[in-house]
Amino acid sequence: DYLQRATPEMENPKDFGNMPVHTFVLVKSSTICKAASNRAQELGFASMILTLTLEGESREAGIAFARIGAEIQRCSKPLMPPCVVVAGGETTVTIHGQCGEGGPNQEFALSAALQLDDEGVVIAAIDSDGTDGPTDIAGGIIDASTAERAKEKDIDISEHLSHHNASPVLRELNDTVITGHTGTNVNDLKLLLVD
Repeated sequence: DYLQRATPEMENPKDFGNMPVHTFVLVKSSTICKAASNRAQELGFASMILTLTLEGESREAGIAFARIGAEIQRCSKPLMPPCVVVAGGETTVTIHGQCGEGGPNQEFALSAALQLDDEGVVIAAIDSDGTDGPTDIAGGIIDASTAERAKEKDIDISEHLSHHNASPVLRELNDTVITGHTGTNVNDLKLLLVD
């Protein structure tokens, strides 16, 4: 009630006591996935929403996403290139032992980068709130050159992944997605572009 009738001059409520509480969903995961898919179509790409509930270990999901890209390149399935595959949901990272700096979307992107060997595939993994893990990075955007550039700089991506230390790698390679705090949180957005 307060939000619907509030004016800037009204005092903020200090105690909600017995006031009725209403929940309003302003945007949900399907909204950002549909928007991404629609924008891809506007830009001339075939597109599909693979899932709104992508879950599981981030590294494994990143590998699977990269393999979908390879399948599209080799067999034109489930879409003909150029295309964009969209996924929503929230993957996780299981921490064992010492960990560095990073987050689930950064690990998703770096693990996918290790699978790409052909040009023409780009993968982005982005946290909708603008902060992936305890970092100011929203996620990562990678392609086949990511692993090559890491090798040229003597960066061992696998070693960094084993210590959950994705942020320094993505920063060094300039493969970060930085949005700033978005003021919303509707899970993660994964994008797979195949040219």
